[in-house]
Amino acid sequence: MMKNILDHRLETGMLTGNIDQITARIDVERIYVHEIESVGTSETILTILIAKTCERSQSELYELVSPLFDQQQKIHVTLHQADWISEAVSNGNLYFCSICTRDKMIYSKEGSDFQLLPALLSQQQMLENARHQYGLEENKIKAFVDGADFHLEKQNYSQSAFMIHQAIELTYRAVELLITGRSKITHSIKAHQNYLEPYQTRLSNIFSPDCESDMELLRLLDQAYLSVRYENSYQISRLDVTALRSKVSEVKLAADETCVQILKNFQPLQAVNVLSETIKQTDHSNAGPDIPLSLIEQICGTLDVERIYCFGKRTYQDSRYHPLDSSQNGHLTREHFDLLIITADQPARREVSLQNIINNKSGNQYSVLLLAVSLETLTRLLDANNRFFHHAMARAEVLHQKNERFFAGPVPVYDESRTLLDCKIHWNQRHSRADAFIAATEPAWEAGEQTVVVSLISQGVEQICLGLIFVFLGYQPDRHTLSHLFDLCSNFTPLLDDLFPRKTQLDQDVFKVLSDGARNVRYLARFSPDPTETGVLHQRLELLIKQSSELVQQHFDQIKV
Repeated sequence: MMKNILDHRLETGMLTGNIDQITARIDVERIYVHEIESVGTSETILTILIAKTCERSQSELYELVSPLFDQQQKIHVTLHQADWISEAVSNGNLYFCSICTRDKMIYSKEGSDFQLLPALLSQQQMLENARHQYGLEENKIKAFVDGADFHLEKQNYSQSAFMIHQAIELTYRAVELLITGRSKITHSIKAHQNYLEPYQTRLSNIFSPDCESDMELLRLLDQAYLSVRYENSYQISRLDVTALRSKVSEVKLAADETCVQILKNFQPLQAVNVLSETIKQTDHSNAGPDIPLSLIEQICGTLDVERIYCFGKRTYQDSRYHPLDSSQNGHLTREHFDLLIITADQPARREVSLQNIINNKSGNQYSVLLLAVSLETLTRLLDANNRFFHHAMARAEVLHQKNERFFAGPVPVYDESRTLLDCKIHWNQRHSRADAFIAATEPAWEAGEQTVVVSLISQGVEQICLGLIFVFLGYQPDRHTLSHLFDLCSNFTPLLDDLFPRKTQLDQDVFKVLSDGARNVRYLARFSPDPTETGVLHQRLELLIKQSSELVQQHFDQIKV
């Protein structure tokens, strides 16, 4: 028997006693421990893998184990057959790969030849299996959502409720497959919520037990499945169906975030922020940020460059899996550089087209964000006490310079005295506008103008981005595409990329709906965004407003007055 307890925060004696009693009652292969946190509380999860030789049912085993733990200990026990956990991992389950690791193992059966991870299964294969499995479920979910919206429009409310039930049930099943390797065999949404409680707090509280209206909606939802299929007396109002329809978006958003988090846990190096703050010197002042010389030459060949500064660098790592050619498998590392280019004349937006050329060139192992400003404009901005350009001149890494001194006189001294006040005023204005945009979505949604809703969401996201960029960078962008604003925000926070990811093709399709929202409402009379995508974007804007406010407040609290 192997025990590894001292590395965990539980009391050693208590946990040791529990393990001894569990293994005395049940034939156990392994036991793992990890913690989950939510809303200021944490809970310890014991994952027990049952040996193949054990013939008792799950309910019998749980009755033997549960009395060993006092409710005050905040320990939740999950029991799984070891052989099907191994099979689930083979089929793309990443959850157990993340929690069933050597550093979390506190018991291993002595002399056992049990192998959790198949020897011939690569990480790339596991990742692709998980994505493929979740993608198949998403297609089914979307079909039911489309059906629910069709019947809602036709005022066939009972049939719409049935379709909503199926969409929510399939979403829970998709997450259950992703986490536990098998879905719970039940049509009860309440049972699915309870099943996921040890693994995903948010999904287990979509219909809150403490909210009377949620419980009534849950009753109507669970009743819809049986009554619509086998009876003719089921009745539900349009108001209740509309409320249930919003729950679909809430469930899908929570499910997508769970999926993203599991993939991120499995691949912690997928996006590593090398510089945690923008405009920050490297530890080795003589060491440049390893920018290819060919990139500098390309920039200088296109623009009349006086100086080039690097004010941010990030490293992204993505898995590549080629099932027909294993030699192509592995990880692709891409360096990203944020560059400020000082030009002798007005750049006339040539940096925009140059950035597109660089980033779209096949074979490049790097991408760039280019900001260009003329020497004349730079001088004027420095005289105006512009925080971004003052910090760039003082702290950013110089990559290229035509002349050692390129100012006619001394650089103006930066005055920090109004920084905090300016930031607070600017942030409050942008935040208020974002609140106004999201408030305006409600009547537009009720009127069935989903195109308008997406446009309002897009403008709300834009306002938050502009506010964040000014607070953290002191920069006021002259380009307002969301992709540009997101890239600027990536300098100081992963928040935008986490809430509105752009990694997969599906992510990019949803992001395009968001980024083109304002333009589509102007020019496309027949444009009609998907209701589910619209609901997801609405939920994400709400999260963005809340989490960005917390981020900004933390930043203000750290500023020394």
